[in-house]
Amino acid sequence: MNEQTIASIKKDIDEGPHISVREKSNTNGISYGTVHTTIIEHIRMKKVRARWIPHLLTVDQKRERVRSATKFLNTCMFEPHGPHRLFDIVTGDETWFTFFIIPPKRLNRMWVDGQETDPSCCVQDFKAERECLRYSSIAEARL
Repeated sequence: MNEQTIASIKKDIDEGPHISVREKSNTNGISYGTVHTTIIEHIRMKKVRARWIPHLLTVDQKRERVRSATKFLNTCMFEPHGPHRLFDIVTGDETWFTFFIIPPKRLNRMWVDGQETDPSCCVQDFKAERECLRYSSIAEARL
């Protein structure tokens, strides 16, 4: 294994960490095993998949959620007819259909340095275009 081949493989991975061993071996005419061995043993990288997590909320977003919920509960409990106001809440079941198609796990694989942790990707973008189908019902007031 010469230094030029190692440098070429390293450069390709730096330019596109999602490149597969097969793609690299086909473009340079190097065998699959040689490319794989070079990446693992000489360049010391590993192939990982991104983990899907439901939300990537910032600290400010978390604080805003707590503030809004606390304000809502205080409003319901301490205004005139407060506890009964909880029965005026419209409830429903929602289903969101996004226009963004989440790529399969095999497309989320990438080469990273041996010491790096696995990357994460958010399941859904807050600003993604989407449609909502909603079923709602209104609770009857109870006295």
